[in-house]
Amino acid sequence: MSWQDFVSTQLIANGACAEGAILSAADGSVWATSNPTFAPQTYAHPQEQDDGSVVSLNVNEGQELAGLFNNNGKPVGKAGLRFNGNKYYVVQYFPDTQTVYAKTNKGGACFSKTNQTIVVGTWSEDRKQTGGACNGNVERLAEYLRNSSY
Repeated sequence: MSWQDFVSTQLIANGACAEGAILSAADGSVWATSNPTFAPQTYAHPQEQDDGSVVSLNVNEGQELAGLFNNNGKPVGKAGLRFNGNKYYVVQYFPDTQTVYAKTNKGGACFSKTNQTIVVGTWSEDRKQTGGACNGNVERLAEYLRNSSY
């Protein structure tokens, strides 16, 4: 089965995840994705400071996502946890499975690291999806990949 097949059949097919991807755990580069536009991005993000001034923060979502797991589930970038241009808030981190549950407005994501990959799934309330169902898809695929030495 190809990486793309894993995304299509294990993350997306049952409708629990709005989007899905498999990334390199080393640098966050894309191995497979449910949609060519669903991927980590690199950009400048304007961040307002306490004094009202605005600074530009360089965001490399792939590298910062890879770093998240080396930082006990805490975002490493000053702009917070971001993926595909969206900001997420870490809700829970499970160190034993290297899994992060994250929330955004009307949706969320699950990120689970294996030896070589990061499995990503997002869900949307607008699509009548739930975090539990999406998290289950991501965690099952990540566990399979871990057991297969990926």
